[in-house]
Amino acid sequence: MSVYIGELHTEVVPAGSASPPGGGTGGTGGVHAAAERHQEACEHAAWLAARVAAEGFDD
Repeated sequence: MSVYIGELHTEVVPAGSASPPGGGTGGTGGVHAAAERHQEACEHAAWLAARVAAEGFDD
């Protein structure tokens, strides 16, 4: 079940689930895909932080 809150998104799965949603064959491909998703999430978090930063305002 997908949950959307503003710009946040997460997948909710039952507690006893054997594998994460979209779980593939595993192996090194899964490790690389997870690392790529982590890098994309870090870049997106940095973009959001810059977007809401209050620097450069003459209040």
